[in-house]
Amino acid sequence: MRLEGAYYSVPSRWARLDLIVHVGPTTVTLVGPTGPAMTHPRKRFGERAIDYRHYLPELARKPQ
Repeated sequence: MRLEGAYYSVPSRWARLDLIVHVGPTTVTLVGPTGPAMTHPRKRFGERAIDYRHYLPELARKPQ
């Protein structure tokens, strides 16, 4: 997810869905349609907040 030029990871099941974002002075809280809210530290333009655990279901699938 991209917000103000910074990138934040979200669970892969939230891909291409609308999210509710609450922006605070030090945190960004993301609320998705299928799960609880998650919080990332707020980043500057061009920085990334990546949690690779969000991508485990996609990475666990082996190509045929």
